[in-house]
Amino acid sequence: KEKNTDLFGRITGNLGRLEVGAGNWQRAIQYLEKAKQVSPHPEGLQKQIDEIKAKNSGSPTGPSATPP
Repeated sequence: KEKNTDLFGRITGNLGRLEVGAGNWQRAIQYLEKAKQVSPHPEGLQKQIDEIKAKNSGSPTGPSATPP
């Protein structure tokens, strides 16, 4: 189960970073929030989330659909 959790964290973290690159701020935050739930270092992910929100004045853009 630990391997699955680690893999889930890596995948969702990477998806979040890809969404940032694509300009999909809301979706990026959603993925990073999911990664944060299983991360051994959630403070680093929270910092990324805060930076995304700050850059976008707290109003995320992009598709509003939640990730799978």
